Amino acid sequence: TLEKRPIISAFTATATETVREDIICTLGLQNPFTLVNGFDRENLFFQVDKPKNKEQYILKYISEHSGDSGIIYCATRKNVDNIYELLKSKGISVGKYHAGMNAEERKKMQDDFAEYGKLLSGGRKSRS
Repeated sequence: TLEKRPIISAFTATATETVREDIICTLGLQNPFTLVNGFDRENLFFQVDKPKNKEQYILKYISEHSGDSGIIYCATRKNVDNIYELLKSKGISVGKYHAGMNAEERKKMQDDFAEYGKLLSGGRKSRS
């Protein structure tokens, strides 16, 4: 065992109280200092839609917001890869990011998004 516990920091942009408690539990933090700041910011827009044809909806949305950058969250890695390939095939500047990529690929996608505002499609661990 370690004589002195290492310092751990956990950051999240929009976690609910339940998610914050889960992070604390998962990381095994004991009496952590937490800071919650408002997330209602003019430059952020959050929307959840359930269209009948997701691919058609995404393509239409992107064409109507061609000057914007954004993030599309997908439920699985497979969905991330599929949406990435669809957008890339349409000539849309796109990046992807998920845990199935190696560290170098993820870093490149993060850097590209920060620098060029490329569309980044992030996904959770695939169950398929």
